[in-house]
Amino acid sequence: MDYYDIGQRIRTLRREKKLSQEQLAEKVWISTTHMSHIENGSTKLSLPVLVDLGGSAGRERERAVGGAEQPVPQCRL
Repeated sequence: MDYYDIGQRIRTLRREKKLSQEQLAEKVWISTTHMSHIENGSTKLSLPVLVDLGGSAGRERERAVGGAEQPVPQCRL
């Protein structure tokens, strides 16, 4: 998993939605510092944070975490 690439995608989507790092961090219950580290690729994402960030991306979820060329599998229980 390329954490830098995922972080850059998250940053791009955050900026498109005109959110600050602080605003997005609050939405997914993480610190602003951790959000910065995620966007810079200097930390590994836990699965719960990745899911929360994907959920906050809305329709762009696949673009945020997997990219158009690597769709995220859908799972329904």
